[in-house]
Amino acid sequence: MIVGNNRLGREGLASMLSRDPRLTVTEHCPLDAPETVRARVRAVAPDVVVLHLREPCAAVGALVRALRTDAAPALGLLVVGVDSLRHDVLSCIEQGIVAYLPEDPPPEALAQGVLRAQRHQALAPPLLVHAIFHRLHELAELEGRRALIGLLQLSRRQREVLALLVRQLSNARIADILSLSENTIKSHVNAILRALGVRNRREAARVALDHGWFAFFDETSAA
Repeated sequence: MIVGNNRLGREGLASMLSRDPRLTVTEHCPLDAPETVRARVRAVAPDVVVLHLREPCAAVGALVRALRTDAAPALGLLVVGVDSLRHDVLSCIEQGIVAYLPEDPPPEALAQGVLRAQRHQALAPPLLVHAIFHRLHELAELEGRRALIGLLQLSRRQREVLALLVRQLSNARIADILSLSENTIKSHVNAILRALGVRNRREAARVALDHGWFAFFDETSAA
């Protein structure tokens, strides 16, 4: 299935792909009607959806996320678009596409892109790979800043609990060391997870270690 807001562009892609005996184009529909697209994908159940981007589209990231939610993990998602829309392409990657081709790919490259998307094999030109790594770096820095702010917001008691989490101690053992109830420790642990934006004790310990919060270990051990 081909999805895009430019009718001539959709028809051009459909024409190229239809010439390849390995592929069958089921239909093509506008990108500006995401609920219609979702309904058609559910009805037709294509192996691959090709998203054709020739102009900015604020809804494309949400559409990719919705399609991934509806059909994951079976659906292959390929974006074909102009390089100037790199932000939209990166948004699609973050939401679950596996392959990208720049605008006007040769017929064989387009067919190979569809086949790779069907097999969930990553595909991206070198310039986009550079942009992906840059985006990952940005996200890592953002996560680090959020975690550091969370660490700074912890109370003294929560920092003590975190130090003992790093030592992989149970709630019962932490309660014994700090002379508190297990329910109180559980409340502190939940508050720590929320503050650091992490899912579990192991991730909280990793954040503490990554930011060099070792001073609290000796302090807590002496308590």
